[in-house]
Amino acid sequence: MSSGLSPALQRLHGKLTVALMQSLQHSCPFGAPEQMTKALSLVRKAFDSGTVETDDNSSQQALVRFKESGRFTNFIDLKYGCYGLSLKIRSRGEEWSVMADANLLRTLLEEVTRERKNPRRFRKCYQGLMHSYFSYPLFDEGESGNGDNFILLREYLSNQLKIALSASNAPTWLMTLKLHDNLLSDLPCKPYAADLLNGNKASLALAAEDIGIGTNSWVWQEAILSSVRAVCTQADDAEFRDRVNAMLNLICSNAEVRLSKSVIQENLGMILVRYAACTDKPEHHRLRDRAVEHIGNPWLRRADWDARVRNDQARKMVDGWLKRRLITDFFALLSEDGAADPRRLHYWIRFEPVIEDMWFALGSHARTKTSSEFQEMRNRMQGRLHHLSGQGSPFNNAFLMKVGHFLIVEFGVTGNATYIFNIEDSRIDFEKREMSTYSLKGNNHVGRLLHMHDWESAFDSWLCPRIGWRPDISNQKKTRAAPVLQREAVSRNQDKAQFVRHSWQRPPNEMDQVVELITKMKLQFDDNRHKGGPLWILSDNTNANLNKKMFEFGFRYAPGKGWWRR
Repeated sequence: MSSGLSPALQRLHGKLTVALMQSLQHSCPFGAPEQMTKALSLVRKAFDSGTVETDDNSSQQALVRFKESGRFTNFIDLKYGCYGLSLKIRSRGEEWSVMADANLLRTLLEEVTRERKNPRRFRKCYQGLMHSYFSYPLFDEGESGNGDNFILLREYLSNQLKIALSASNAPTWLMTLKLHDNLLSDLPCKPYAADLLNGNKASLALAAEDIGIGTNSWVWQEAILSSVRAVCTQADDAEFRDRVNAMLNLICSNAEVRLSKSVIQENLGMILVRYAACTDKPEHHRLRDRAVEHIGNPWLRRADWDARVRNDQARKMVDGWLKRRLITDFFALLSEDGAADPRRLHYWIRFEPVIEDMWFALGSHARTKTSSEFQEMRNRMQGRLHHLSGQGSPFNNAFLMKVGHFLIVEFGVTGNATYIFNIEDSRIDFEKREMSTYSLKGNNHVGRLLHMHDWESAFDSWLCPRIGWRPDISNQKKTRAAPVLQREAVSRNQDKAQFVRHSWQRPPNEMDQVVELITKMKLQFDDNRHKGGPLWILSDNTNANLNKKMFEFGFRYAPGKGWWRR
């Protein structure tokens, strides 16, 4: 067939034949759905996407010219201006933005409205305004004063949506916005609240992808606010408490969405106020820790709580939770050899309502220990944490309480007295990092009480008349904390529980309660008493309710191991 061709054409024919054969050998199956899907995605990204690569420099230049002249001289400048409403622009020695200037914003919107006679040009401006709307830093500090202008822009987009749709061949981003026109209302994210709380963000995520809403948009933050608001206003007490951890996951454990500080605080504030209003409000250690982390210590950062939470009942609730936890930290985690001191813990925790302030001076061991328990404890003590100096055990620590006009000093190592000072006469400098053992045992004390025999009654007899307050005995048996989130425990079989019951040397009815507690809370345990060792309850000390029960049953706590008793 190629015999009549010239040599050059024959060479070309050969190369084409080889190329065609190679193409057939490596051809894709008919339809190639994966490749076609990828190709379609690229086409949509280029020609049918709500995400637009913007040029901030061009927008700034167009807006500077607009501000100086009061109008846009060409359509390109107008389009760029629509994309730059939130840009911070510096010109002629001042910083400004269109969103911060109501007159500029209205003038710009009037210019856009004039383009309605040309629907395609109007649609381009509309997309720019939409970009500025969804990218506006609504929750950033300093932007709250522009709320009226934000509403003006939102209402304009809502009112002009039909006009933007009127041009032929409406793109996907515009059709999606029509389906999700709630995003242009005063409750933009209410439809997504329930799904988001249940971990389903598909509806909002798909809408955001088609419209071009970034993960840093206020929309995601507002969606989380809507979810939390719905639970706090609509759920009964039981459902609300069941939802607290899910809400905290959205607020504090959401790696995909970066929440501003103000949004985190607003969400936590709603949860805290609602929790404080519950008839039954057991201590929630995770809520307590997140509140202290993001709002602050409730007695050190009172102004922040008043500004962010605006509810004294909620502040006092967390105040009590934190104080009881810190007291537990000291007498359970920081006592000598890490063995819990239940008598002193039970004694001082009764005074939590009248402890106005507290400080902790840690020895070298507690300051440098790197276990998670000690790190979390030191975080809770921030703002009131000092170093204990002077000769003595590296395991010794000091706990200082302000009660009335007294400063009360307890030490971790047993054998130390409790020293009481008039607060105005104490020689302790709270501004310095270090506190010396000598100053904490100063000879200017007004009371030196010993932990001997029935010392609790002796302490009460000295202290209570002088502060004009006595713990309410009727409340001492009430549980002030409930089970909280802890490590997942695997229950042992009932036969082993029965072995524990029969080998127990304490009163039988008490052992029944221990076995009931093990079964109810699905606690891991290890009974070594048959070979001369202790009975271990393999749980940490993050559950205040369990801590109380362990103390009542005579168990002692060893950090990193659990609760034990022989």
